[in-house]
Amino acid sequence: MWIALRSRTRDPGLHKRLIFLAIAATLPAAIDRIDWLPTTFPNSLLATDLYMLLALSPLFIWDLARNRGVHRAYLIWAALYLPLTAMVYGFWDTPIWHATARRIMGV
Repeated sequence: MWIALRSRTRDPGLHKRLIFLAIAATLPAAIDRIDWLPTTFPNSLLATDLYMLLALSPLFIWDLARNRGVHRAYLIWAALYLPLTAMVYGFWDTPIWHATARRIMGV
């Protein structure tokens, strides 16, 4: 979000794409609440992540078709999102994960 706000006047294309991609981080909470979607949750977040990428795919496909390439906003987003996602997958369903969740929720 910080990069998107900094690029607001200098690079409007980067700004609008990063705003959409920043909001994508909140999509899994909504996707997990759709009961009729097939899921791998709670054992894995794979289905949730794939649904999020599916929701973002029209934006990406539009850029590929219109600009004939990958916009640098996707590269910035991937550089930030993929390491964090890898960390979540690494800690998922471990004692550290459960202890942290209990501490956050106050249980």
